[in-house]
Order: sequence, then structure tokens, then C-alpha cells
Amino acid sequence: MIEKKKSRKKLGEIALDFQAKELVETRPISINELSKNILYGQADGVTEGVAKGYLSRVWDEAVDAFEKLHTDVCFIEVRYKSMGALAHNTTDKLFIGRRSCPTPDYNQDAFRVHNDGSIEFLWSLPSKLDVYILLEERHKLVLDPEYGELVRMVIDFSDGTLLRLAQTFDAQYDEMIKGNA
Repeated sequence: MIEKKKSRKKLGEIALDFQAKELVETRPISINELSKNILYGQADGVTEGVAKGYLSRVWDEAVDAFEKLHTDVCFIEVRYKSMGALAHNTTDKLFIGRRSCPTPDYNQDAFRVHNDGSIEFLWSLPSKLDVYILLEERHKLVLDPEYGELVRMVIDFSDGTLLRLAQTFDAQYDEMIKGNA
């Protein structure tokens, strides 16, 4: 009998499989999908798994911030960064726990987290190029259910509404500190 050789994958095939897996696991969630998960607890398929993993990372960072900062309310800033030329289709997220509200910026999500377990979604902003495109096409996209909420956030970012929201949160924090001092 002739015995068949076991099929072995070549390095390139393994790399492509791994890259495809990474793209599924780290695919960007549209703001509507994410907010639907956060606000209403609804999701489907891959989105649900990604959003649950994402929110659990937000909560884990908040728990660390509660302990380090000795506070009952903190802000979690999520920064998106590219993985470079070799991993051009993937992004990595940096979760930063802080007392003050982050200043709205490109490639950023922001959450306000309370010690009782509530997570308040504040905003999500795409890259500088995407913000420019969304502002240019806002009249067409604002009514589109997939992009409407994101366009509204980008408009709030460009007209300073998100900055004023961050300043309001910081003023509340300053008052709270003065009251405890």
C-alpha cells in the first residue's frame, strides 16, 4: 500500500489563516453596533462576541483605575493604533483609565464608568481622514442608519460639542474634589 503524506501547510498559508482570524477578531465595530450592544444589550453573531470582549476590557481597565486612583467614577479612553506596514489590516487598542475626561481626538472611544458597574458610552471618533470624509458627505450619510450616529458624533466633534461635554465632566470632578477637601 502506498501511504499518503499528510498535507502540511506552508508558512504563507499559516500566515494568511492567522491574518484572517485576526481580522475577524479585531474588526472595527460600527458605532451603531457598539451602542446597540451597550445601551440595549442587543447583538448578533460576531458583533456580540467582539463587543463583549471589548466591554470586558473596558471594565477591567476601570477596575484597575478604581484601585489606583481611589475613585468611584473614572473615564476609559480607548486609542486605536495601526500595527504597522506588515499588519496593515489590523489595529491594536490601548485602554487608558483616568480621573479626568479625555479631550476628544481622532481614533478614540471614550467611556464613563461608575463603580456600581454602569458603563456610559460617550463617543467614538474615527481617523482624521475618515472624519474629513464624513464631514464632506454628511448630508448623504446622516440619514443612513449605518452611519447616522457616527456622523452626528463627528459633527459634535467638529463644532466643539464633545469638547464642552468633556469640560463639563472635568468641572464636575473639580467640584467633587473641592467638596471632599
